[in-house]
Amino acid sequence: MVPIGGKTARIKMDVEEAVQAGKIIQPKLAIPWHHNCPGLFTRISNPADDAHFKVEAENTDTDCKILRIGDQVELSLG
Repeated sequence: MVPIGGKTARIKMDVEEAVQAGKIIQPKLAIPWHHNCPGLFTRISNPADDAHFKVEAENTDTDCKILRIGDQVELSLG
């Protein structure tokens, strides 16, 4: 899971920094989070383009799953 909502709130990575981290870590799957959240963390304070992150991640042979409310990911060990 990759925090990508740091463009304004500099407490986490923004999209470009998250893409660079993915190039170093080389995960099989990346799931962006901590972006465009409603409520306390508004879209104003943590905006991020999850679709752009997905394109960039998949350009490095990393699968990317953008989760929406109610979505699930099943992981297998091995």
